Amino acid sequence: MRVVPIVQDTKNAALIRLSGPELSPKAMATVQHAFSRGLDLVFQLEQGETLAEPVPERENRHAVLAFEATEGGAGALTRLISDPHAIAQVARSALELMHYRNLDSAIHDADPALLERAEDAGCVLGCYRCLLSYYNQPDHELIDRTDHDALRVLLRLARSTVSILEAASETTANAWADAAKRWGLPRPDAAPAAFGDAAPLSWSAFYVAAGPTAGLDGLRSVADTLGFALIGVDDPAAATPPPALVAALSGAS
Repeated sequence: MRVVPIVQDTKNAALIRLSGPELSPKAMATVQHAFSRGLDLVFQLEQGETLAEPVPERENRHAVLAFEATEGGAGALTRLISDPHAIAQVARSALELMHYRNLDSAIHDADPALLERAEDAGCVLGCYRCLLSYYNQPDHELIDRTDHDALRVLLRLARSTVSILEAASETTANAWADAAKRWGLPRPDAAPAAFGDAAPLSWSAFYVAAGPTAGLDGLRSVADTLGFALIGVDDPAAATPPPALVAALSGAS
């Protein structure tokens, strides 16, 4: 008899999606590994304690999924979003590790042209003292510490602060949860997955989310990246759910 072992694990993770124009694969790979190395430095982690993977896949990079790879975890990703200045510190540490100087002026203006290369770096596009490591060998040909777009992103992050968006009110959340129950739909997530208030109903197990149609347009690219179907639902008091939502949940199951 063939036996297939299956293991389920729970880890802290953070999905990092950049606003603005889409970056090239080279720039995305460089930002991914620069951010990962910056995490190691700021939170004093050994390489491999946190890892980062391109999302949705290596050949189609739209976001970065960072996760704590070791058992138990160091809580770095929780601290990353709870400390308003942590992301800026991570980006600055990454730039310094990438053999750049004059960081204060470059960060202030978010201008890669102001960065100065360390004269004693002995590094062209990347080295094992900066971005290259055993863990990112498949991306070594893409990593380029001189990539203008990657540097621009890191400089923007180095001058950023973290703010937490307010969650939907309990009354609003209950209204949508009551609607799903009344419509006889599968139980939705206790908290909206990935899309927050804009899509107050979500079924992560089915990769389906729903919310007011007018608020979903700006989320389409995010949904495509995560593999979610977004369904417009404009009235939680309606007697019946939109047929598209029923079909999405039926098809997914």
